[in-house]
Amino acid sequence: MLKNYTGQELTDFLGSLSAGIAGYEDPNDWFSDSFAGVLVEQAAQGDEKGLIRWRVWDNLCGLEERRKSLVLHILTAPQEDMYMISVPSQLLVGSMNRYPEYLVKDGRERERIRQIAKAYAEKMGIFYGVSSRWMSSAARQLNSFVNVQYDTRLGFPGGGAVSPGIQEKGTTADPVMKWVYEAGHMLSALNDSAAVADGSIVIWMHTPALGTSDYIFFTFSHETAHNQDGRYFYGGAGRRKGTGGEAHADGNIAQEMRDGIMVFNISRVNDMGTEMTNNFSYERIDSAEKVHSYYREMFDTGYALDYLAAQAFFQLTPRQQAAVAVTAEHTPGGEDSMSTVYRRLTEEEAASMDLRSMEALWDNRISIRTGASYPEKVGTATDGSYGFESFYTMNWYQSHNDQGSPDTHSFKRLGQEMLGLAGYEKGYMVYMSALSENDLDALRKITGDPGITWESYKLGRYREAAQRVDEIPYFDKDEIIARFRAAFEEDAANGNTERSTDLKRTLYGIVKRVTGDFSQGGIYQSPAVHTVSSAEELVRLAADNPYGYYRLDEDLDFGGLELSGGSYIPERFMGVLDGNGHQITGLQGPLFGNLQYTLVRNLTILSEEGSDVQALLAGRSGRVLLENVTVEAGTEEDGTAENEAVEDKAAENETVENGAAENMTEEGVAAEDEAIKEPDSIGPDAGGPQDSDKAGEEMPGEETTDKSP
Repeated sequence: MLKNYTGQELTDFLGSLSAGIAGYEDPNDWFSDSFAGVLVEQAAQGDEKGLIRWRVWDNLCGLEERRKSLVLHILTAPQEDMYMISVPSQLLVGSMNRYPEYLVKDGRERERIRQIAKAYAEKMGIFYGVSSRWMSSAARQLNSFVNVQYDTRLGFPGGGAVSPGIQEKGTTADPVMKWVYEAGHMLSALNDSAAVADGSIVIWMHTPALGTSDYIFFTFSHETAHNQDGRYFYGGAGRRKGTGGEAHADGNIAQEMRDGIMVFNISRVNDMGTEMTNNFSYERIDSAEKVHSYYREMFDTGYALDYLAAQAFFQLTPRQQAAVAVTAEHTPGGEDSMSTVYRRLTEEEAASMDLRSMEALWDNRISIRTGASYPEKVGTATDGSYGFESFYTMNWYQSHNDQGSPDTHSFKRLGQEMLGLAGYEKGYMVYMSALSENDLDALRKITGDPGITWESYKLGRYREAAQRVDEIPYFDKDEIIARFRAAFEEDAANGNTERSTDLKRTLYGIVKRVTGDFSQGGIYQSPAVHTVSSAEELVRLAADNPYGYYRLDEDLDFGGLELSGGSYIPERFMGVLDGNGHQITGLQGPLFGNLQYTLVRNLTILSEEGSDVQALLAGRSGRVLLENVTVEAGTEEDGTAENEAVEDKAAENETVENGAAENMTEEGVAAEDEAIKEPDSIGPDAGGPQDSDKAGEEMPGEETTDKSP
């Protein structure tokens, strides 16, 4: 009615009142000063020029017209129990009566909620700040829409006039539920979802929206991905044809830190001991160049290790090959998508395939996977799925679809591989979005080669690895091939792939850490080598930089040094210690207090006690690889005999689960547990308007666990 007289939209009219009546130059300040609840506003991290909208009134003004009534609902509601978080492109609103921290009325209840909301909003600021630096159009896209997230009406603990449990339409006494949710028709029907997204809003259900746990932020980012994948993360280009919501959210954008997952970490700083494949810290990838370099080194390392593993696989008998390998079979489905079934080979099939070359592996669609059982089916990208394909899978053949989209796990993996190939905008966005029509079109646009095929691309990557494996500065290729062969033989006997994939995990983890999360090198280029000429120097350098590449230039005598906390270097060490043919003497206890993801090579330890190599190297250890490390004691004849025994022990201790699992560092275990303590992610679609996430179902795929809220 007023618009007929003022000629202004609702928010413009109210903004002009804040200036004309209240004297505010900025309506954001008027709203912030006037709001009676708890309000937290958070800018995109690093947006010094203020290009990205983030303040609350600006976001309210940016709502689509059909959502603008929310402004009046908020302004006219009793606001004392309401909280709001305003970040780039999103508003989060809810009732503080949902949270026990607020119900203890000791005068500090509002500050407790404010601190929780502030910590949560800071993560959101990182989420948008880092990702916005990858795209030239980020500010424009983020300023073009506003999504609303409505906190749950379930699980109220009760207190005061608010009844416990579910807040129902017509009966709730909670002022936020009554004046905002019910008035705005947001007290919708319930289902068993953790949360539901419809393209512009998120309704939280079984999971509370406000909190600082990894699970809550994972859920936030998962639902945000449903609303913003094509609109923001793909620069406004939209999803690629034939792909559904879960092919773009879970395992791709949603912030999950499990080992094997390849999604970019844009929300956390993790300990270097955390078991995770993706970048430890968002700071490692906070520019377009840095996210490209991380994924380039990540996949270069993967290809080098997969090539070396293949050389070992070629040495197996057909029976052993059939016991560890699978072949892919594709079935068309969805909108030009396909599903994939991975099944075991028979010995006769393996023999007839003559699996002795990379070409034969491709032609026969062979890979080494981490599935719990076979046949293993992966659904279409159209249907989407939770979970992801583990980075530790050895994809000698890569599932793809020249006429459309591949299975859901291959789709996620290839998007991240293309990020490493050509960067975020020219690689990842082109593959994932409507900028490409199908897998082949995407590959040709990304490489600029109109004649390339997925076969020629994949085999070309392995030819490059074959030409460069001699450049690897950390370990000898023949030694690694021999280790992979031993691992495959053990796996063949046990009927699984645990030893071979664990060896890849350990080797990848060592390279990732010695290079400082690929910031100072990669598989073919080591970081700066710290040369060491005395025991005192090694202790000092390792304390200053507990990960890196250290090489002895002299024999080291620890006879004049004292133990500190039971070892000479009590801090955890990760990386490479190259003895360079030298020896260490005078040890009265372990050299290191804690070794994790470490390669120790070409080293002799002289010990009067004749202790074994593990006891002399570290008090605690996890994922330590020993190469040509011996202990000498007694006479020369006795020393030779002991050296042989120690070499055997070193081989047995090459990975965590073989020799040092019980000695996994306390820090490492804590970091691994911290990586994802939630009941995991959210479950299959619950049939919401566009994308919804059902809790409590086990999802298909290689890396999945129960995801109940």
